[in-house]
Amino acid sequence: MFQKRNFARLSLKMILITAILGITSFVFGDILTVHFIDVGQGDSIFVQAPDGQTMLIDAGLSNGKAENYLKSLGVEIVDIIVATHLHADHVGGLPGIIENFNVGQIVTPQADSIKPTTYKRLSKSIEDHGLQETKWKAGAALDLGDVTVECLAPNSELYKNINDSSIVLKLTYGEVSFLLTGDASKDSEKEMVDIHKDSLDSNILKIGHHGSSSSSTAAFMEAVNPQIVVFLLGDNTYDHPHEEVWDRVSGLAVFRTDLQDTIIFTTDGETINSYSTSENGQYVELASYRGARRLDFVTAPPAVTQPFARNTVYMTKAAKTYHRCGCRNLNRLSILLNRIQSIGCSRVCR
Repeated sequence: MFQKRNFARLSLKMILITAILGITSFVFGDILTVHFIDVGQGDSIFVQAPDGQTMLIDAGLSNGKAENYLKSLGVEIVDIIVATHLHADHVGGLPGIIENFNVGQIVTPQADSIKPTTYKRLSKSIEDHGLQETKWKAGAALDLGDVTVECLAPNSELYKNINDSSIVLKLTYGEVSFLLTGDASKDSEKEMVDIHKDSLDSNILKIGHHGSSSSSTAAFMEAVNPQIVVFLLGDNTYDHPHEEVWDRVSGLAVFRTDLQDTIIFTTDGETINSYSTSENGQYVELASYRGARRLDFVTAPPAVTQPFARNTVYMTKAAKTYHRCGCRNLNRLSILLNRIQSIGCSRVCR
């Protein structure tokens, strides 16, 4: 069970980001703040509870983006780190977090799976700093003050697919809930629907595996029944988000870090406000909601369109092949096409 550290804390009881005249203001109160950090193609979520406790869920690749974002907020203490699973785009940046912040403890998944080389660096960092490592599976829970954190996965002891070993967390504050799914795929989602169906219902869903069709099955989406979904992703060669997933979020409020940078939600347990970072370092209000389980829009979110890579391609000068967004063979001379013509796809990005 998580125990609060006895550090002198920064005044991070709550950070409420507003867009008044483009100025960031810091207001203290009974507010839960959840930051979906733009780390590129990867996951990182920072939680600030009303009582000042902090939790970091993943830290993206080892590119320093999560670390730099926390520093920009003035964070010094991360009470608990959750490594959802051991892929580099989730835990690659955690050694940098452990090195540069006062960390209370770290949680990793209890389910066994093949441990990639990324884990060796993380394990060494945990050992070097004398951190307490706790293994979590479904049923684990903790309280961040008035915020309840429940672990709904993993539900098995062994998975062939390391993504299915992902720790899945549900955060509940008052009438507002967030479901954070890591890269949990179809097998794990089925287990959650079978075992925890009554617990899945959430206002805000972090879409699994960056929008891959390996996650976000119809049965899982129906059980969660979100109104708001967040895609954590960047430029990629996987065509994320996949069209099947995009179709399933039709009619929902959609937020994407690849198009809107870091997405921040603040809530008092009833009303939700959402913000995004901008290029000049200021914050822009995106949308607000009020109500309990079923939220009403106060300010409607901006439309987020899907630039499908399969429909937006680049043709080489010789016009022998086309390339998808993110392909390493793209160059500044390539010509943007709105749809695929009668040319073959590059073998690199096929």
